[in-house]
Amino acid sequence: MTVSGYDRCVDTFVKQHMNLGKYEQFIKKFSDFLKKGSYILDLGCGPGNIAKFLIAQEKDYKILGVDLSVNMLQVARQYVPTEQFICADIRHLELERKFDAVIISFCIIHLDDNETNELFRKTYNLLNDEGYLYISFMHGGVSGFEKASFSENELFFNYFCPNEIEKALINLGFLIRVKHFHDYYRCDQIIKDVFIIAQK
Repeated sequence: MTVSGYDRCVDTFVKQHMNLGKYEQFIKKFSDFLKKGSYILDLGCGPGNIAKFLIAQEKDYKILGVDLSVNMLQVARQYVPTEQFICADIRHLELERKFDAVIISFCIIHLDDNETNELFRKTYNLLNDEGYLYISFMHGGVSGFEKASFSENELFFNYFCPNEIEKALINLGFLIRVKHFHDYYRCDQIIKDVFIIAQK
């Protein structure tokens, strides 16, 4: 249902999120940690909005984007034609090479807790030593199916405890380099967007 929902809402999503807006500062901070020529894995890459921003930094990055929405990937290839995008399930992704950085931007919000922990383990193994991980997710809501501002169809959303995410990363061997919260109100709830930059 979630993948199908993203396929249906691609136009609205692109209008709202192709420009990173308030999130740009966090991707820029992440980019500042990375060396020129870094090979980056963008999991749940959507329409390539983060890849587009990173390529514009002119640091000769090479990016592999992965998503399950065919329609989102079509947009990504249009906006970032120099980079590679593949349709695959990040829960079962098997890649032979390693990366200098991995991005997990607002995609674990569509996974359950066990799938998320397994993805973190795989991500650790996919990173080169001293490589960087960027994660963003939400805290404060009730997990389940709900509509989003960009989708008329219900999507599955999971909300995570920041301390538990941080603990899981540290237990794997990550060092937390940056942690930031952005609060906003939604239906009388305070929702936190959480941004973490970690290093292997």
